[in-house]
Order: sequence, then C-alpha cells, then structure tokens
Amino acid sequence: MIRWETCRQGFEPEGALRDIYVRGATIEDWRAVFDMLRRTYVLEFLVDSDPRALPTTVDEAFAIQVTASPVLRFCVGGIVVISHFFIAEEIDFDIDPREVTSQAALDELLGFLRRVGDTVGKAVILTFESSEQRPFITYEPSRREFQYHELTA
Repeated sequence: MIRWETCRQGFEPEGALRDIYVRGATIEDWRAVFDMLRRTYVLEFLVDSDPRALPTTVDEAFAIQVTASPVLRFCVGGIVVISHFFIAEEIDFDIDPREVTSQAALDELLGFLRRVGDTVGKAVILTFESSEQRPFITYEPSRREFQYHELTA
C-alpha cells in the first residue's frame, strides 16, 4: 500500500475533484463493476438530481444518459464516490480530495481501486480532474500492485 505521507500532496484541495478511471473498458466491464458495487456498497441513484430507484442493470443507466443526467453515488468509508455514466469505454468516478485526509481514508480509497481493478482485470488510475494522462496513483491488478507517481509542476 501507499503511505499517506508519500501522496498527501495529491489530495491538497485546490478546487478540483480527483478522477478514477478504467480506460479501455467495455459494457461488460461496466456490468461487472456495477454488480460489484451493488453487492458491496449502499448505492443512491439520481436522475437530473432527483432520487430514483436503482436500475437493475448498468445498461438502464446508460439508456437514461441519452436524455438526462444519471448519477450513481455511494460512500467508501467517509469518501463520497460519484459516477455519471459518461461513456461505456471508460469507467469513471469522481471524489472530493478534501475527504481523503489520513492514512485510514487513503486505505479505504485504495481498497476501492483494488476492488474495481480486480473486478475487471484492468488498471485503475487516480488523477487530478480531467488529467487522465497524468495519474498520480495507479493499481495494476495483474501484479496486485499500487504505484505512486511523483507530482511534477
């Protein structure tokens, strides 16, 4: 695991969210992650900010996304995690860096990255908002290994 002291700079709030991505995803990957989330977390589903019943499948959420804004929200420890179902080719989540303030919170977040990566067998990256080409934490399920990438100016 990664130590808080090593990566705390990546969570210093500057007004932007942090993004979690699985690139090169498929709808089958989304289905597997959605099923894992349903089994593991208490999920809240909103459409255009209004609470709705949780869809039975992720396909239903993507169908809604054509005409409205679906949001899946849940907590990983004390961290609120959100997905907007933007595209099937990329599994994505947002978190607020102000909610990651300790080793315990970081461990919860890393556990989530591991669950997602192990579910689909693909790398999971944590980046600054909209900076997916420059991750600062990655999880590689084939090696069951996390890596911290030094932040550069």
